[in-house]
Amino acid sequence: MNRKFTVLLLLLASVQLSLADDTTLTIKQKGGNETLLELSTNPVITFEDESMVVTNSLTQIFIPLGDIVEYTVSGAASGIKTIPAVPEFRNGCVVFSDLPPGTPICVHSIDGRLINRHTIDYTGVGTVRIDNLPEGVNVISVLNKTIKIINKRN
Repeated sequence: MNRKFTVLLLLLASVQLSLADDTTLTIKQKGGNETLLELSTNPVITFEDESMVVTNSLTQIFIPLGDIVEYTVSGAASGIKTIPAVPEFRNGCVVFSDLPPGTPICVHSIDGRLINRHTIDYTGVGTVRIDNLPEGVNVISVLNKTIKIINKRN
């Protein structure tokens, strides 16, 4: 049975941060639309019915995951860890490298159920098989990076 994977890298900033007043979350969507949110309003990012939901003290925004091109945090933020290397995709796997040993890698379904959990080994490498993930949207997260995997069967 053949499977196709469409991969979209997303930066998830769903942790509480110490933020300057000029720090913003920018969500770029297909068609050129952009949503800007001041992080001083403490937005919380969740996922519901194949949409990213951004909720803060002023509003709640639903954006279909398939429409998100990228989202970034700009301005002076502290407390965000960065991944030193971009993951590689090879032989049906996502391979993370140059990460702190013991760092968890979690695989979730789009509704938030934990499918699998891996750990970066003592050499700083972690591998997640994606060719055996359930059909549909799955999310792999490590530190502040998230990879959305759309698994379609032919």
